[in-house]
Amino acid sequence: MTMRKHRFLLYAVLASVFTGFSAYYITAPTVKAAETSGLRPILIEKVSVSRQLDLLRAICKPGQVTMRNGTPVCSACPSFTSGGPADLRITNAIEGNFTRPGAKEVLLDTTGCEPATANGGGSVLLEAGEKGWSRILYQPDFRSNECVRFRTMRQTVSLACNMSSIDRGIQRGKLEWLNLRDANPVQHDLLEWYDNSQSNPRHLVSVFPHRFMKSDFNSDGRVDLRVNVRMRDEIVPTKYSSYVDAIAAGHRFKKAKSLQLVYLFDGSTLVLSPNSEATKADIDTLLKQTRNQQH
Repeated sequence: MTMRKHRFLLYAVLASVFTGFSAYYITAPTVKAAETSGLRPILIEKVSVSRQLDLLRAICKPGQVTMRNGTPVCSACPSFTSGGPADLRITNAIEGNFTRPGAKEVLLDTTGCEPATANGGGSVLLEAGEKGWSRILYQPDFRSNECVRFRTMRQTVSLACNMSSIDRGIQRGKLEWLNLRDANPVQHDLLEWYDNSQSNPRHLVSVFPHRFMKSDFNSDGRVDLRVNVRMRDEIVPTKYSSYVDAIAAGHRFKKAKSLQLVYLFDGSTLVLSPNSEATKADIDTLLKQTRNQQH
């Protein structure tokens, strides 16, 4: 088989692996992150060009908001970032009162000006005041573009956000809880995940969240979070040179396990449901084994 055909086949395989994940976000590109009760997905909110220009004036140095190929950017890195490469830009915004009740705030996902971070950017929290928007917080390497909102008992908004980075075909991610009360960020990991299918592996390992739903799962009057996870752990038979070669030869891999994790919201944070502890332990064991094999 030629290299071109190998590459085409790999892309076809990866498309089938990630269809459920990518399509889930593409279906609703212009709505806000889910907040109300009922079964709701994580959604991405797009930001118009005019709104980006307005918000960037609170991020960039004076006079350094410009357009680059139709996209508003900071022509120089703001002093609060680590600097270079420049052209910091906004990719999405989530509105809410994150730091205190009644505040008018927006959490912006940005890229650029963070070469040392896995995600190449960060999140900026702006607050609206009499003189317009002002920056009150910056979180490097935190991405807010795939988040579910939760209104706490203290009448502020906290978030469960899914983030990932990819290196050499290996995708690593975390579902994290973020509380910005009093502009003092508190984060903790809810779920670590991993997928090496894009690296054409001999040992295929994939722990991949593909659906996030909100509902009152324990009937206590508060909206909780359910995460559907696909899990694979399979070694390519020795008669094939790689994962792609096995697919090309018609080898049928096992169907991925479908798992569910429920995180209960107590009014201030998300806690893993006791009924999900065994499932989470199985996931953590596989991820630990995978890390040990890589060292």
